[in-house]
Amino acid sequence: MGSKITSNYLYKEDKYMVLKDKIKEVILEALQHDVYKAEVSVKSDKERNITEILDEMRALCGVTIVNSFPSKSLSEKSELTVCTIKFFLTNPSLKLHMNKLALAAKKIDGVLAFRVLKIDKLQEKD
Repeated sequence: MGSKITSNYLYKEDKYMVLKDKIKEVILEALQHDVYKAEVSVKSDKERNITEILDEMRALCGVTIVNSFPSKSLSEKSELTVCTIKFFLTNPSLKLHMNKLALAAKKIDGVLAFRVLKIDKLQEKD
């Protein structure tokens, strides 16, 4: 096997390929989780933009996608938005994961209530 010079460092091609394959393996393993889709309702303060709230939900652990339906006004100060959230488990059980997700969502500024309406399993870990 030959070697190549990259950025003033000498790398042996075989070591580079082994490292590249190992990184690819770790990434693929990390991505192979049970994937779920939940329908949730979010009651929020109208003073806080719902788009900002949903952006913060996307940052919650395990959440990959958040989509929403048009919000419905509940009062002068609050609105209700139904959302679909795709996520993978980061806890040992679905119940524990959803409890932690709900607690984290309720801590987001402007969220008054967070309720899980329905959960579907989309994909199983191999």
